[in-house]
Amino acid sequence: AHRASQKQNSRLIKALKYLLRLGVLIMLGGYLLLLGITAIPSVQRWLADFAADMLAERVGTRVDVRRVRVGLPGRLIVDGLQVYDRRDSLMLHVPRAAAKLDITPLFDHRVCISNAQLFGARATLYHAVPDSAPNWQFLIDAFSNPNDTSSSPINLRIGSLLVRRCQVKYDRLYEPRTPK
Repeated sequence: AHRASQKQNSRLIKALKYLLRLGVLIMLGGYLLLLGITAIPSVQRWLADFAADMLAERVGTRVDVRRVRVGLPGRLIVDGLQVYDRRDSLMLHVPRAAAKLDITPLFDHRVCISNAQLFGARATLYHAVPDSAPNWQFLIDAFSNPNDTSSSPINLRIGSLLVRRCQVKYDRLYEPRTPK
């Protein structure tokens, strides 16, 4: 009876090891398939259009994205991000933005970006008239809700932000130009 019990336990352990290996291989295969599919230019363009539409709906202005790529491990690369202000003037142009996403918090509706990088961004910020909101105020309003005291359905955390070769231009359009 003892020998039969050991044999049965041995079979159970072998079956569990097999199932664990199979599960890991399926997850790895799915991830590699996702990477392969997102390397196709038409899929990258579809992802870019999807991201631009989602962001445009959130901020209420025109947003363009040229390409979105998924890299290893959990890396997201966005090329050609352009955000327009309420006057339909180009407010923000980012040739390349990259982020390393932590995958597991996504299941809890949390977005955890361990590091984000902006390369070559150009921001054109201004006040059109005195005592008016600046042209970037709509971005702040779109991602914050002062009347909401409950927790947001999506929590965003960025561990570090690297900004390289970026330019910010600020202007008060209602004041006369000063000579250079």
